[in-house]
Amino acid sequence: MAAIGFAVLLTSYSASAGPEQQLADFQGHWKNIKRFPEGVSKMDIQATNGPVTIEAFGACTPTDCDWGVSPALAYAPKVTSDLTLKANSLTTEYDFGFAESRIVIYRLGRRALRVDTFTHFKDGSGRTDFHSVEYMRRLHANETF
Repeated sequence: MAAIGFAVLLTSYSASAGPEQQLADFQGHWKNIKRFPEGVSKMDIQATNGPVTIEAFGACTPTDCDWGVSPALAYAPKVTSDLTLKANSLTTEYDFGFAESRIVIYRLGRRALRVDTFTHFKDGSGRTDFHSVEYMRRLHANETF
């Protein structure tokens, strides 16, 4: 099932990637394509009318954990690029006290994201720092966030 979802994402990417994409294309509700995600389960990205912010949710039981709203930085492919017209990635950070997570978000067309999360444990527990990759799809207006 995940392979089918990933194939759909790649098709979406190849069909809609192009110079017409803008920072505002990050705007919206995004959901992990995995039925039972292990990392970030969903995100709400605000990328219009002011600073870019991300509200991330972790995969917790019985309900997702709200990591809160965090400011984000947008990046373009070149130093000479117009950021509002060419933004292709975002970064944000969360500090949970015992660990820090840095999230890098890459747009795959207008309907899909690749989300890389780098987690560093700072509590002396001996746990290994790790990197995870998640894929998300944009929710339609009639879908529940």
